[in-house]
Amino acid sequence: MSLHDLSNDAVLCAIREFDSLGRADFLAKYGFGPARAYFLVLEGRRYDSKAIAGAAHGHMPGCTALQPKDFSGGDATVARSLRALGFEVERQSTPSSSSSMPGLDVGAEPTLDDISAHRKRRPPLWAWPELVLACDLTARHNWRELDVNHPEVQQLSDLLRQLRIHPNAGQFEHFRSTGSVRSKMMNLSDCHPDSRRRSSNGGALDKEVVAAFLTRPDEMFALAEQIRWRASEPYDNAVAPNDPIALDPDDSAIDLAQFRPSSEEVLFSAIKAHIRTKTNEQVRLVEGFALSTVLNGFRLLTDSRTSETVLGRGSRRWVVTPRVIQNGNVTAAVQAAAGSLTFARHFFYHEPHFDLVALFGGPIGEVYVGFLESLGIRSVWRVEDSWDGSPSARVDLLVCND
Repeated sequence: MSLHDLSNDAVLCAIREFDSLGRADFLAKYGFGPARAYFLVLEGRRYDSKAIAGAAHGHMPGCTALQPKDFSGGDATVARSLRALGFEVERQSTPSSSSSMPGLDVGAEPTLDDISAHRKRRPPLWAWPELVLACDLTARHNWRELDVNHPEVQQLSDLLRQLRIHPNAGQFEHFRSTGSVRSKMMNLSDCHPDSRRRSSNGGALDKEVVAAFLTRPDEMFALAEQIRWRASEPYDNAVAPNDPIALDPDDSAIDLAQFRPSSEEVLFSAIKAHIRTKTNEQVRLVEGFALSTVLNGFRLLTDSRTSETVLGRGSRRWVVTPRVIQNGNVTAAVQAAAGSLTFARHFFYHEPHFDLVALFGGPIGEVYVGFLESLGIRSVWRVEDSWDGSPSARVDLLVCND
């Protein structure tokens, strides 16, 4: 049997084994060295493509795993076979190393270009409304995944590409492909308590959405239908009467209806899955401010848990949350910033070396500056082509005092 005979299921089984064992043990088990050029990319994770293909061969009926000497890797063999099954295979132009960043964590010191390049490489994780749709399809088919060629898998793939959740999704050629949809259905079906298969790489948020469908099926099926309806409507008209998932304009890309985190682990998974995705205007605002602080001697960091921008100097850290003032509504922007940063302090940044910064696109007024200061939150706002800020922001040199 050749690589051309590999099945989608066999590759997914190999991927799940990779996740279970870890990269080093997986490669050691099958005798492969680390990939240097070609990687299978699934749900933001990168896998050594030749090793996955060799191991997948052993998951085919009546077959054994292939060893490195049994076949050659590269674009014409392994990459072609995996792509034919609907998987994304990425070619890395420079050799990989153990020092390459799997994520941009606090403590790293990337530039703005580094952050932009990293976000372009890594497809966004599945957010709550996407999981609701995938779980709806899985549940309607008796908690089993469907083949990549099934019409409903194709329809869901097309629908996920239309959702206004991940602003930069269009830059990923294989974003929410049929292979990705099928893999997610498999993860969800494995989270069902009656599943007899070995657990997949489904995460905490996968388990949460399955639990929601099992305990509140009517609500969740109705929510899935509502999300489908909204996706089919023009942006300006996508608010139905008594719409339970209508959102503030600043968060119009995010649906959290029926999301009731059962633990902090689930909450953290949801945040990683871009519940706190920033709008393009927010991204421009925070990147402009971050650049000004870097020029003033701050280090630009970021936190992979929350996607928040973090500034560093010495042992101190400043967590920056941008808020756009919509239609002159300063009150709403200040309330949103206070709520978001208070939330962040409780769950993520309670250590004394972390300070909180609310960033605005324009002045917010002395009353609100004082209000935020009373909460221990520094405020910074744009003034034409420069920045001004609250007394504590000036003391910290987050803004220049000319």
